[in-house]
Amino acid sequence: HWPARRWRPALLRAIADLAFTNLSMAAAFIGWFGYYAAFRHGTDLLLLRSYYADLYRQNVLLWSLTFLAVFALHGFYTRSRTYQGWYRIAVVLRAITASFLVFLFSSYFLLRTATVPRGVMIAGILLTLLTVGGARISVLLFRGRYRLVPREKTGSSGDSLLQTGQRDG
Repeated sequence: HWPARRWRPALLRAIADLAFTNLSMAAAFIGWFGYYAAFRHGTDLLLLRSYYADLYRQNVLLWSLTFLAVFALHGFYTRSRTYQGWYRIAVVLRAITASFLVFLFSSYFLLRTATVPRGVMIAGILLTLLTVGGARISVLLFRGRYRLVPREKTGSSGDSLLQTGQRDG
């Protein structure tokens, strides 16, 4: 059971990051479409909706792989001592920014696909910082305030107890 126990937390974090980045980009597309619907009168909204849906479908695999690769290279899925504390926040900011830059470079220069609008990219960066960064910060704050203490072996299913207070160390 040790390989599954070792890789399960990293796999769960990768799945969560993938969900956060894709939801952030979908929300950015929806928000930018809403901007056009509200403020750019005379825009063919059906054509724009179709265009944005095609852009999302064309790029979802590329940015998913790009984000996972860049996040992994920045140490998101390790248990390294260098990736702890408030330094984690700086790493998250750097990794998200680098991911967007790598995505833009690879989609525009290497694959020459249709370019995602600037407004969508800016909103995507901000929403990804909010979701991925917010999740990392909340875990950091939660672990700073609470600590998981294993129950004594009394035939229980290995549940843990939460204790308030500062962590040791």
